Amino acid sequence: MLTDPETFSNAFNFDLERGPAPDLHDPMNTIIARSDPPYHSAIRRFLRRWFEPARLRRFEPHVREIVEAVVAELPTSGRVDLIGHLGRVIPARTVYAIIGIPTSDRDRLQASSDELNANLPAPSPDLIARIRQVFVEVIQDRRASGERRDDVIDGLVHPDGDLVFDDEVAAGHLLQLLVAGADTTTSLIGNLLLRLLQEPSRWDRVVADPGRAAAAVEESLRRDSPLPFTLRTAVAGTELGGCPVEPKDRIVLSLQSANWDEQVWGDSALEFDLDRPRAAAHLSFGSGIHTCLGAPIARIEARVTIEVLTERFPRLRLAPDHAPDYLPVAQMRLLRSLVVDLDPPAATESRPVLLEVDPDRCEGHGLCESEASELVHLDDDGVLVIDRVDVPAHLVGAATRAVQVCPVAALRLR
Repeated sequence: MLTDPETFSNAFNFDLERGPAPDLHDPMNTIIARSDPPYHSAIRRFLRRWFEPARLRRFEPHVREIVEAVVAELPTSGRVDLIGHLGRVIPARTVYAIIGIPTSDRDRLQASSDELNANLPAPSPDLIARIRQVFVEVIQDRRASGERRDDVIDGLVHPDGDLVFDDEVAAGHLLQLLVAGADTTTSLIGNLLLRLLQEPSRWDRVVADPGRAAAAVEESLRRDSPLPFTLRTAVAGTELGGCPVEPKDRIVLSLQSANWDEQVWGDSALEFDLDRPRAAAHLSFGSGIHTCLGAPIARIEARVTIEVLTERFPRLRLAPDHAPDYLPVAQMRLLRSLVVDLDPPAATESRPVLLEVDPDRCEGHGLCESEASELVHLDDDGVLVIDRVDVPAHLVGAATRAVQVCPVAALRLR
């Protein structure tokens, strides 16, 4: 369905009203997330100029500046809510920079966006109108100034080719980019941090090896898709899995279900596994002509956030009394808050984990070495050698698996 836009239209995407799709024209169907070819093809080509992967990779130093500035505003210790202080701020500042929102207008937009999130799941048409009006004013100010800049607003004010945008349509595109680029990345960052901190050894592994941050991002996207579903409207009669589909029927596609498919991901599909092979094969960014344009920058923001946080707060932990609380909205897996201890007292840390071998039991099968090569190895005579008796936190998981696979129970942790 994702790769068949001729049969399944993207119009009215994310609209969960019951019944068939309406006949009335909806102006929101002009935005990229709810449009079909040929208009979708034209608007995607237009926006791709600012979201081309190579360009976004060059934008990474600026993202790092944003992340480092936000993290620098955190206290050195104590409890903070990382969603409010970091998860919402980094994506918003990144989107503002890409689309070209002047610094003087960002506080107004952020205040309205925060109020909008605080009101969820209640609809807030007045707040949406307020945000759109800010965008209209920004567009009008840019047009009046005659200033040229290499950003999305410049492209909307001075489009190339046949595309023409009046102020309201242009504001609709900016609103779509803000929602798609900010809230979904807030979801990604929050879910990623939660999974890493729920099992402290995961966080400690990334602290010890920041190169694992990219893998953690992909596994988070797979395990906790920021957008759990997308929606399509049938253009013509067809059949799906033996079920008849009539024209104008609306079909919900569960991206999250695909990412949990045991036939693809195995029996551990519901687990968060930093070592999962091919985790990036998830469908969280969609597929086909509607694949998320902002996927590269979302990945960069999340990875850089983890890299900076692990360097600044290597002993970061979830607050002991924190319980995950998600906003009650179907469209997004978005945490209300994520309360953490930035630098918990050393006394709260667990005692060292020790790995021991019973030489009388060991038969030299070598299965443990395949699971924990950084801790044990077989010497030339087939005798098991423990390289590290004291297991560092980031290797506790590997040590546990080594104990579990030993067929003669020669290993133990204590």
